[in-house]
Amino acid sequence: MSTLTRAARGTKRVALLITLILALPACNRSELSGPPELRLGRDQCLLCGMLIAEDRYCAAMLVDRAGQREHVLFDDLGCLADFENDGTPDVTPIERFARDADARAWIVAADALYVLGSNQTLRTPMGSGLVAYRSRTGAERSAQEHHGQVLSYDQMLVARRDWMEERYGPRPDPD
Repeated sequence: MSTLTRAARGTKRVALLITLILALPACNRSELSGPPELRLGRDQCLLCGMLIAEDRYCAAMLVDRAGQREHVLFDDLGCLADFENDGTPDVTPIERFARDADARAWIVAADALYVLGSNQTLRTPMGSGLVAYRSRTGAERSAQEHHGQVLSYDQMLVARRDWMEERYGPRPDPD
């Protein structure tokens, strides 16, 4: 066997070994789930591009994009609602999360209660006047304080869509 053939076989073995070493962590990686780790001042809102500086108004989604799971973050619940209402064909939402304004912890968005308050008294990063609560007591207290109403997730999406259309006009059909 020539020296050149031995060298080629050795190179193939090294390449195979490197490929296996690089593939092993992917085999052990669990599928992404749950809420993201929030890095205030470092994470950016997917919709408006602002850095997330205030945790009590932000939201997140776990999405599937081209077969890959990833977290997307929003600096304001209004940005999440706009993203949800507009839809994105290449992104499939898997889970949605909001921050409990009292506990400042992630909660499943469908389980939260939302307060749509006056944006004059409930100042959020993008002016939506939306805040989420785990408890009915917290939501009702906030609604009274901010002259607002308590809503479910679906009601919040409709209220945000209606508010946007009233302010900016109907959205054009995507077709």
